[in-house]
Amino acid sequence: MDIRLASPLATAALILGLLPLAALIPGMLGFSLTDEVRFGWMIANFAFIIVSFACALVVKLGTDNCGTGAKTLASVSVILDAFWLMLIIGLLGDDSSPRMGGTRTEVEHGAG
Repeated sequence: MDIRLASPLATAALILGLLPLAALIPGMLGFSLTDEVRFGWMIANFAFIIVSFACALVVKLGTDNCGTGAKTLASVSVILDAFWLMLIIGLLGDDSSPRMGGTRTEVEHGAG
């Protein structure tokens, strides 16, 4: 009887879903990154999230018997990827951010 606890694809999906946290490491170590490097991190994070989500869906929707551990890892990966996507959508939808071309009120600047 072959019972696998986790498939390599489910494990890869979870690891890829956690890789965007690596973008926080330079800040914790006190390094200042250039705009080009930050842009590269952003593109890499998008790629990690999309590939992780695709791998997790392949495991979740697969018909082969890959075990409950793999389905659980895939579920955790989908939840984590959904969190990342909601965070990205929230950041892109924030029109009060000066980086996004929005304006702040005078009260927020301390005038008045």
